[in-house]
Amino acid sequence: MSVKSNKHLHDIRTLSDRVSDAEKPQRKFIKLAILELEKVRRNKEKRKASEQLLHLDKRLAEIEQEQGRLIEAVYVVHPAVCGSPVNAPEFISQDKQVNQNNTDFKLTY
Repeated sequence: MSVKSNKHLHDIRTLSDRVSDAEKPQRKFIKLAILELEKVRRNKEKRKASEQLLHLDKRLAEIEQEQGRLIEAVYVVHPAVCGSPVNAPEFISQDKQVNQNNTDFKLTY
């Protein structure tokens, strides 16, 4: 009686082991294409991020202008609160410093 050998998947011989990367230039072209696509995607992300920064800067400038208008309006109605329109930014910065130093303020939900 002959003994039948059981062959497994790892026993199958293929040609893939015999071919080196130097003989597969298409792999290098695929790698180049993938890198180029990633480069385009990253540049697009960079452009969008810079647009968002410009939008944020614009909004911050609008907020500061609105704060200035509101402080001037408060000065017209209650001049004793701010002292003078020139001191209005100092009034805001002092108010912010008081809130930053106050550690007792907590929000509960």
